[in-house]
Amino acid sequence: MKKIVAMAMTLCLMLGLAVAENENTFTGTAKGFGGDVSVTITVEDGRITDAAVTGDNETPSIGGQAVETLGGAIVDAQSAEFDSVSGATVTSSAVREALKDAMRQAGLMEAASQTMTAGTYEFTYRGYCSNVTVATTVSETAIEQVEVVSNDETVGIGSYAIERIPAAIVENQTAGVDGVSGATATSNAILSAVRDALNAAGADMAIYNRTPEAPEAVDETYDTDVVVVGAGAAGFAAAVTALQDGADVIILEKMDIPGGNTVRSSGVWNVAGPDQKEIDDFVEYTMKGGHYMNNEALVRVMVEGSWQIGPWLKELGFPVNEKGSGVEGLARGLITDYYKKVEELGGQILYATKAEKILMNDGKACGIEATSGNGGKVTVNAKSVVIATGGFGYDLQKCYELKPSLTGMITNNQVGATGDGIYMAEAVGANLIDMDQIQAHPTVEQSTATLITEGVRKAGGILLNAEGKRFTDECNYRDIVAGAILEQTGAYAYIVFNQDLYDNNGNIPTYDKLGIVAHCANTDEIAAYIGCDAQTVADSFAAWNTACENKNDPEFASEYDWERNITTSGPWYVIKIAPGIHHTMGGIQINTETEVISTEGTVIPSLYACGEVTGGVHGGNRVGGNALIDCQVFGRIAGEQAAKNAQ
Repeated sequence: MKKIVAMAMTLCLMLGLAVAENENTFTGTAKGFGGDVSVTITVEDGRITDAAVTGDNETPSIGGQAVETLGGAIVDAQSAEFDSVSGATVTSSAVREALKDAMRQAGLMEAASQTMTAGTYEFTYRGYCSNVTVATTVSETAIEQVEVVSNDETVGIGSYAIERIPAAIVENQTAGVDGVSGATATSNAILSAVRDALNAAGADMAIYNRTPEAPEAVDETYDTDVVVVGAGAAGFAAAVTALQDGADVIILEKMDIPGGNTVRSSGVWNVAGPDQKEIDDFVEYTMKGGHYMNNEALVRVMVEGSWQIGPWLKELGFPVNEKGSGVEGLARGLITDYYKKVEELGGQILYATKAEKILMNDGKACGIEATSGNGGKVTVNAKSVVIATGGFGYDLQKCYELKPSLTGMITNNQVGATGDGIYMAEAVGANLIDMDQIQAHPTVEQSTATLITEGVRKAGGILLNAEGKRFTDECNYRDIVAGAILEQTGAYAYIVFNQDLYDNNGNIPTYDKLGIVAHCANTDEIAAYIGCDAQTVADSFAAWNTACENKNDPEFASEYDWERNITTSGPWYVIKIAPGIHHTMGGIQINTETEVISTEGTVIPSLYACGEVTGGVHGGNRVGGNALIDCQVFGRIAGEQAAKNAQ
């Protein structure tokens, strides 16, 4: 009861105040798709003479259209009864509720009512890879319960939204709470279902979709041995190692959830050794793949350390596969195990905390200055600083600027991959290398930005162009395959694979749940899906099967595992793909001890870096399967060195 009374008092204050440039101007606010949406109206003689809509965080191509056009619709309608913009339902609804707020302030509408029709209301929305059904229970005056009753969302991503958002809605008594950064699709599914339920109950959304009052910004200061910036595979490997070595550790993560780009990985890494020839061969393979732009000393450290990752993770209790070259399941499980281990060992993780600046004292790194989710200043004083924030693959404009040939490509990177650590290190004198070396992954489904893992091509999937013809060695280096696809009609291709591959690759069912996998019973159906000649597809299959039988691919010299072939009968599966921005090979220069190197060629004391935030390991092109060993091998080294430095 106290919560309801307090909420009502807050509402009265809110409705009694007008955000105004003058006495005739009123501003209302509501929660949109990406953040707050505001409507400012000018009222003269009881009429709306002007309306301005703002929503800086709405999707430019969708919600942005609503923001740009609905101001005129408001003036025309003189009410909140205007048509929504097609495809921008959430933003349009937010504009409508913000307008009602402003109109109430102007005296053009009656005060908001808290009354609802009690009951349980169930609605379903599409999340990231499944339908999300939410049951919302309300009394006449309050939201009593929000429960996600069915879903098949991604564990380790969407599961965070499912855990946190219903509780936040009930606690704040509004569907205007923030979504979970990094789990946007699941968040929006839950929030949309709750808003529909509240509307069905007759709720006044000025009350029940308002933005909750932000908590007071509080400045915080922490003291620790090691501060790690970034909670992906590299940051976690560093943190766990430092904790094992007896150091106190704090991890800062700007997103609401851990994982970074790691959670989008298949969870498999390359392993070589300890046989010296095997090590030398893989070093050469990596150097060749990187066009010999790599730092060979770093490559050798990575390769030599690769075979140790599996046994180390097994010692930690992680479910590592028999070959020690990956985790059982996807890398989301790896991240879950990592953060649990950090907590078990006494480490601390501060989520929604964005590192802004590396603190320096007498030329040595001595901590991090950050901003918390509530806007407070967070200062972490530390003896050692580890930067593990990943690359900048989500910053499309930066990618286009550095490598113009990528202009127009989408990215499969997570939204937090914006190069923060790179620029923080640069600000304290770190040298940056290979910044223009940015990898386009050849097989990215364009409508969902889903990367189709290397394992599909290397286990027997073939690439067909728009004419139904095979056109490249599917197992070649990523940049070569991507280049070959871009040369085809329309700059896209189709990856085709059989039932055996479907059953033996844990990623494919997820792709299917996303609705991006076409099911085809025969080559005629494949041709129909592609839109090409059926005989051409049949001929491509026949040639491939012959190559499989002879274990020789004369046309493209394929390096396939010849035991995996297309077979002569369906079913088959098809995914339309094109290249997308995937990995940034450039970043902070480090030595083999992960110490950061300055523009003067000297070590910056107490400052370490590991993972995609660094440059030099991959040269001009990253070999598939090398990212997770890069992160974990150098993460372990960084953690060891940071702990030693803190003693």
